[in-house]
Amino acid sequence: MFTNASQKLPGLMVLACLMGAAPMSQAGTTTIYLRTASGTCIATTNDADGVHLDPQGGSALVVDDVTLSEDPANGPNSHVCTNGGNGGGTPITVALNLSATTATSGSPPNPSTLTVSSAANAQMANMPCTGSLLLNGGTSITTGWAGWTQSFNAGANGAISQQVTVPNAVASGSYVFKLSCSSGTQTASDDVAAPATLTVTSPVQTSCAGTTTNFFSGIADTTPRVRFDAADIQYNAVPTGTRPSVPFAEFANLWGYADSTATSPVGWPGIVGSSPGFMMPRNGYFGAYFKTPLASDPPPANTSGYFTYTTYGATDPISVSISTQCGDFSGDPNVNACYANNVASADTSSLKWVYDSGGQQGVSKYFCYLKPGTKYYLNMMFTSTQQQVGGKCTTPSTTGMCRIRYTRR
Repeated sequence: MFTNASQKLPGLMVLACLMGAAPMSQAGTTTIYLRTASGTCIATTNDADGVHLDPQGGSALVVDDVTLSEDPANGPNSHVCTNGGNGGGTPITVALNLSATTATSGSPPNPSTLTVSSAANAQMANMPCTGSLLLNGGTSITTGWAGWTQSFNAGANGAISQQVTVPNAVASGSYVFKLSCSSGTQTASDDVAAPATLTVTSPVQTSCAGTTTNFFSGIADTTPRVRFDAADIQYNAVPTGTRPSVPFAEFANLWGYADSTATSPVGWPGIVGSSPGFMMPRNGYFGAYFKTPLASDPPPANTSGYFTYTTYGATDPISVSISTQCGDFSGDPNVNACYANNVASADTSSLKWVYDSGGQQGVSKYFCYLKPGTKYYLNMMFTSTQQQVGGKCTTPSTTGMCRIRYTRR
């Protein structure tokens, strides 16, 4: 059996002599065609001794320092030299890698796509493959995951690289990616000892009402605000891509990303510098849910921070809050820093928060103290549903779309 196509064999290659008479030694370059039922493997040697008798005696022929290569006539997926043309090579175990190991179900799910990949392996060059998934260790899934539950080929270098679409409303559970490849008698499959697993969970069930009128005292525009559920998001002042139809129910979906290329979010408190930009109706509002860690848990990566409503990429003033209630805009910003009213798009700081690990701090006009193990919402709406004189958003309709870019600092 030969170990690899186009592989140098520094030792002796012993060929059984099929003829009764001992052949003569042939000097110089020698090419031998090893024809099998599967095709031809070409053996080439530049050894001065060429084909010669086995010095150990007997009638065997020996060729030293041989290079093996596939005959082009075998076809692009040939592995005759690998398999020896008969009986198959040693099955290949493939370690699969996932670009994301967790996802949230939904329409769309988050993330909606991921990449399944593996290292290069010359023995798998252009090898035909099919993928499947195993749900919770029992149910085999062979359809519905575009890019995986279908036929595809390994790359020219034998690597797997498949962009896979996570189905809408995918059921919660543990999904193990399975791989089956074969060419001739050579086979390859996923590494069962190190399964590539995607854990899917249900989205957070929030208590955000369809409308809210829970406003600051004395607010001029008391028009009910309508819950806003999702939008396309672009990051940074000069966006390089778009995350489409992002659900706003969770804090991490907005401030857990720094660009459009990441496939898994960072949980609260998110990424410093994350600057999601999106369009929202003048009469819209949303509450993005998060939960602080328990006092007994490791503290968050950042224990304090704030937000800015950027000059570039934002329009009319907004009102924001961090509250245990979704859609709550009722606190007094003059005495409680967890509320901010009429914030202009002028890089103005707001919602200066501190993770209060001891849970001892009370209401303060300087900092919004967040207690351990508590569920919160970052709430946001436009301060007015009406077009502003000299405002940056020129749409006159109360349901017209205006731009927001609120940056985590």
